[in-house]
Amino acid sequence: MPGSWRIEKLKSTSRMRGLVFRMVAVFFGLIVAGITLGGLGFQPVSMGVEALAYTLGSSFGLQDLGALVTPLLLTGLAAMIAMRARLWNIGGEGQFYMGAWAAAGVGIHFSGPSVVMLMAMFLAGGVMGAIWIALPAYAKVKANVDEIITTLFMNFIAILWVGYFAAGPWRDPNEIITASSLEIRHALPEWFGFLNIGIFVALVVIVLSWILLTKTVWGYEASYAGSNPDSARYAGIPTGRRLMTVMLLSGAVAGIAGMIEISGTVTRLQVGISSQFGYLGIVIAALAAGSHIGVIVAAVLTGILLNAGIIFETQGLSLNAVVALTGWLLLLVGVAQVASGYRLTRMRPAPGGQASTWN
Repeated sequence: MPGSWRIEKLKSTSRMRGLVFRMVAVFFGLIVAGITLGGLGFQPVSMGVEALAYTLGSSFGLQDLGALVTPLLLTGLAAMIAMRARLWNIGGEGQFYMGAWAAAGVGIHFSGPSVVMLMAMFLAGGVMGAIWIALPAYAKVKANVDEIITTLFMNFIAILWVGYFAAGPWRDPNEIITASSLEIRHALPEWFGFLNIGIFVALVVIVLSWILLTKTVWGYEASYAGSNPDSARYAGIPTGRRLMTVMLLSGAVAGIAGMIEISGTVTRLQVGISSQFGYLGIVIAALAAGSHIGVIVAAVLTGILLNAGIIFETQGLSLNAVVALTGWLLLLVGVAQVASGYRLTRMRPAPGGQASTWN
């Protein structure tokens, strides 16, 4: 009826509009979180200032932030690569574990120059991540089996597999409390005395992915095959092959994340080496909305939230509350991303008695 409001989907949205919506969502989320914490007896402003000062203003905080952001960059990229072809890789967690397992196997049982061995571990992690997604990818391409279910189930197998080796054949007998493997012989070096070079490796992988997906024929065909497979087949694009390689690439990137974690942060294979990085990568990819820059921004934001949560815990806030706060902010950013594609319009009477809209 005239004078009423309705939600209208926009044909296209600018990146600036999406950025503004996300910023407003974060601001609103922080206000609500602050009010909630204040009602529980905490001092949200002082807690936030202290957390940011530690995270961004100290070498220890930056080291912790880098250790969190590095795997998030790669697991987020892995999920986003699949999304570019309208596929869902929910198995980043399992691919992460298997990449770490393969890299640990090389690092424990083989010796040689560190540069050569680290390159071998990098290759082993990427290849194993691709192998771990190969079966779901083949099932998707050949029988249209839902990749969400198959990649998710592979996570549980990977975690049990790593647990068996960490507590069994590769276990360090000197580790009594925690079941973990022998120490990895080769570790990624640090830059500036505190920052692991894994984060620079991750940024290089992101740049290479951007070139491959946006500047090559393969990238165009892969995106086209995912968005409109029937039309792609009519155009002569080998749709199945493109979708298969996209999923293999996605798994390889997640496997590389596991390799960097095992050789740069954890140094031993054990269950728990991933702090849900594979699942957080899905959230990051969703927030990035297909943008490589968006992956970096979302990974850094998530890393800051997780690192700040550690400080909040030392000030008496429970782990569950920290997780809820992080999830709340990420949820609002995701809602803002979707909301930026719509606008609120109002109906008004037009000449002749019909209704028209105005913003």
